[in-house]
Amino acid sequence: MKQLFFIAFSLLFGNNISAQEKFEIFFDFNASIPNQVSLTYFEKWMQNNKNAEILELHGHCDSVDTQKYNLILSQKRINEVLQILKNNAIQINEGLQKIPYGKNFKQSKIQAENRKVVVFYRNLNVDSEDKSKANVWANRSPLLFDDPLIPLREKIARVKKGDRIRLEGINFHFNTFRVVKESEPSLDELVEVLNDNPNLKIEIQGHMCCNENTRELQLSIQRSRFIYRYLVLKGIEKKRISYKGFGTSKPIFTIPEKNEEERAKNRRVEIEIMEN
Repeated sequence: MKQLFFIAFSLLFGNNISAQEKFEIFFDFNASIPNQVSLTYFEKWMQNNKNAEILELHGHCDSVDTQKYNLILSQKRINEVLQILKNNAIQINEGLQKIPYGKNFKQSKIQAENRKVVVFYRNLNVDSEDKSKANVWANRSPLLFDDPLIPLREKIARVKKGDRIRLEGINFHFNTFRVVKESEPSLDELVEVLNDNPNLKIEIQGHMCCNENTRELQLSIQRSRFIYRYLVLKGIEKKRISYKGFGTSKPIFTIPEKNEEERAKNRRVEIEIMEN
């Protein structure tokens, strides 16, 4: 418990920087409401961070119970923290990501440290050097979650119209619109999900990395169209699917990216839920 006090204290007063920051809110066993210690520090944090904007909420559980149960509990914890933030008039980014984890994260040996919600935020008093980064966040579309360890079927079971989900495991041959053979299981998983959810309609959205010319859309259009045609060949009705390419106009990370990890995050395929 003393360790949790120290973590909360250090995060509480380390809030006057403009880059993306985070702090953690802890929960008692099997509880969806923050424990009293965390609530106290959470309230003080909100008082001292009126100019904060919330970017992501990651929910976690300890290792007890099943993956399915823990995912639900993690989501409840996220929802509770989000409601507290809204009640205190803390600004929520329109592209807020809410990402629940079950057991699929690197857990601490101290179970109390695993029962938490991690809040990612930025201070809106950004200087000119950081404004371009802030604009990147403004471009982000609503995502249910993009944890690669959570099966697409579980994500689809919880979506609503307007949600966007990153398709994991979709890779293309360099500078072409052809997917590598290793990507076919991910595409077939999408076919299965569409077959199992006959009311589901989606738009396939292609995104690129690296190119600072945001008007160059052709390759991203070709790649999303390739997936569209793959689904049609597998028997999915055309009226249920559409496609669009955004090039580099909606990056997750500022272009030019700093490393391959950022390039990989920008170079992605997402689906938007058009009807469910």
